[in-house]
Amino acid sequence: VFNHGLLNELQLPADQVERLFPKLDDLIEIHTTFLRQLLQLQKKRTDKFIEEVGPVLLEMFNGVNAEKMKKAYGCFCSKHKESVALYKEYLKTERKFHSFFRKCSELSMVKKREFPDFILGVTLRLSKYPLLIEAIQNSTKGKS
Repeated sequence: VFNHGLLNELQLPADQVERLFPKLDDLIEIHTTFLRQLLQLQKKRTDKFIEEVGPVLLEMFNGVNAEKMKKAYGCFCSKHKESVALYKEYLKTERKFHSFFRKCSELSMVKKREFPDFILGVTLRLSKYPLLIEAIQNSTKGKS
């Protein structure tokens, strides 16, 4: 929502959008690939139950994919403060920017959250993976 609108509606330079959303395209690619793999596993059964998620998780968190993830999240998280500071600066100085985010906050998918909430959400996602894996392990047959 934000990325597309900033580039196309406000015509904010791509380097400025990248400063607001560091490595966003990489993060989207990582999670789209993961989601696609999970959806393929769901298609194997009529009840959409995923019997073996381990191989998909191993692929996501090992090797080349793990390196991509470390780089993308590392960059995004390390630039969190800079991103929020730039957002606040634009809010103060650019009326179109302020109007754009006010308009976005009315969208149902945004649910009245503000830009810093979304940036924080991405950084928090990383800390939820160990909890997800632990929950899967605790509910797995054999627990190996």
